[in-house]
Amino acid sequence: AFLSLMNFKEFLKNNSSMMKPNEAFPSSLDNTVLQVLTKLCQSLAQIYDCSKNDELSTSNQRTNEKKFVDLLSIVTAMASAPGSKYLTQVQRISFDLLEKMSLNSSQAAYEVLAGLCCVPGYCSTNAAFEGDILTKEAGRILNDVCSQVSDESNVLVVNFIFTQFTYLSRNQEGISPVNMILTAPVIKKGL
Repeated sequence: AFLSLMNFKEFLKNNSSMMKPNEAFPSSLDNTVLQVLTKLCQSLAQIYDCSKNDELSTSNQRTNEKKFVDLLSIVTAMASAPGSKYLTQVQRISFDLLEKMSLNSSQAAYEVLAGLCCVPGYCSTNAAFEGDILTKEAGRILNDVCSQVSDESNVLVVNFIFTQFTYLSRNQEGISPVNMILTAPVIKKGL
């Protein structure tokens, strides 16, 4: 069953028409896509609750955790619209699940929160999401979680942030100072 879910992740990732911002959809399709994504996120939360100590355990050598988090980040990005003032239900469920996973020692979920917070277009091909509600919510959760996770996790996320910053600086894209401010508590804790 998990393999089928990962195949669906590849379908979502490769279906470029669904990755367009929501205003590109006719309103009926937009609502349909959001309903399907909401149901998917609700189901992913239930799957995580059932398998967090087994298949999605961070201590399991054959963990599917990274693939699961990748699916969650794709779904979160698909439910995004540039300039939106509010999170969609899909995004609220996704952020709740990422927070829960981060608090349960998921390094992959913690890094996705950091990526959403400080790297333009981290989960999406559209870098226009920088400074939007998605970035701010990721920053808020990241700062809430940083004091409750291990020092090792914070160090790894700081390394991830600096690696992304270096990569983007070389490509002359850079990370917005506003986005770096959102990660300041994590950087302080990780240093």
